[in-house]
Amino acid sequence: MKGAKSMIKAIFLYIDGTLVTNRSKALESTKQAINYARKNGILCGVATGRSPIKIKEIIDELELDMYVVYNGQLVFTADRTIIDTLLNKKYWNILLNLQMRTIDKSFLVREIG
Repeated sequence: MKGAKSMIKAIFLYIDGTLVTNRSKALESTKQAINYARKNGILCGVATGRSPIKIKEIIDELELDMYVVYNGQLVFTADRTIIDTLLNKKYWNILLNLQMRTIDKSFLVREIG
C-alpha cells in the first residue's frame, strides 16, 4: 500500500550469499536496498555467528544500524553496546579443557603432524 506506514521496524541480514558476494563485498543492489529501507524508517542490521573482526569490512563498507555477532552474544551499534554476554576467559579455559579431555587426540596428531 503506497503511503501506508510500514509495519516492518527492522531487518537483519545474513552475511554469506545474502549480504555479500563470495569476495566479501556487498552488491550495489544490496546497498541500494539498505538505503531504501533506512530512508523509509526501517532499521537495518546484520546477524552472524562471526566476530566483529571477521565482519570489519562489512562494518566499514555498509551503513548499518546494528550488529548482532557471536550468535547473539554481542549486539552493538556504532555508538553503544546493547548486549554483551560473552564468556570470560576463565569459562573459555574450562570449556577448552573439557573439550580436550573428550576429543580423540589421535585426530589432532593426524591433522597437525
